[in-house]
Amino acid sequence: MVSMLVVFCFAFSLSIYNSSHFKISLSLVW
Repeated sequence: MVSMLVVFCFAFSLSIYNSSHFKISLSLVW
């Protein structure tokens, strides 16, 4: 559960840096 939170926060940070990276991160996570 904690790891999922960390990954989610990391993906959120990427979204702030670049929306494209955010989509790629979601694809990798899911």
